[in-house]
Amino acid sequence: MYFRIFRAIIPVLLFSLAILTGCRTTTYQPTQDTIEYKISDIQFRLTPLTRDNLIELYGKDENPFIDFPGKLPPRYLLVFDTSITTETSEVEFSRETITISIGESTYKASNYFTLNSNWNSYYDNDTQALHMRNRINKTLKPSEFSASPDAPFKGFLVFLIPIKDATKGTIRIPAKTPQGDEGVIEIPFTLEKYIGKDKAIPSENTGIFAE
Repeated sequence: MYFRIFRAIIPVLLFSLAILTGCRTTTYQPTQDTIEYKISDIQFRLTPLTRDNLIELYGKDENPFIDFPGKLPPRYLLVFDTSITTETSEVEFSRETITISIGESTYKASNYFTLNSNWNSYYDNDTQALHMRNRINKTLKPSEFSASPDAPFKGFLVFLIPIKDATKGTIRIPAKTPQGDEGVIEIPFTLEKYIGKDKAIPSENTGIFAE
C-alpha cells in the first residue's frame, strides 16, 4: 500500500521540481546587444535574442527556440537574429558547418533536421509537434544559404548547447564563393550568466576578495 502511494506521489514531486527549476533556468547570454564583424566586403551583424524577444515573436506554448526540456545534460538555446551583407561578392554558407565554441568546447549550429530530432521526445501532443516542426522548418530551411549585394541573408542562427561556466565564445562560419575562394570567419563575443531573467552575481567573495 505504502509503495503504491509513494509511486503515485513521485510524478507530482517531479512535476513540482520541473516548475521550480524551470523558473530559475541557468543560461548564458552575450554581453553585446549586437555583435558586428566585417571581413573584406562581407558584413556580419548578429543580435542575440532573449527569451522575452522570442516569446514576442513566437509565443510561449509552441515555441521551439526557448525552454528546451532535456536534462541529460541540461541545455539551452542560444539564438542570433543574423544579417549578412556584401558589397560585391556572392558568398555561400551552410548551417551544417557553422559552429560555436564556448570555453574549450565546440558545438554545431542547429539545422531543421537536428533541432526537430532534439525536440522529438518532448512534444506534449501531435498538434504541438506539428506546429513546432513547421516553425523549425520555416525558420531553419534551407540549410544552405548565400549572401550577395542584391540578396543579403536575413535569418536565425540557432545553437543548442550544454550549460557550463564560460565568459568567452566564438562563432565560426565557413564560407566559399562560386569562384572557389574559401575561408572561415571567426566572430568572438563575451558571455554573462543569468539565473532566470536575472544577471547572476557571485554568491560569495572569491579570489583576492575572499580575504
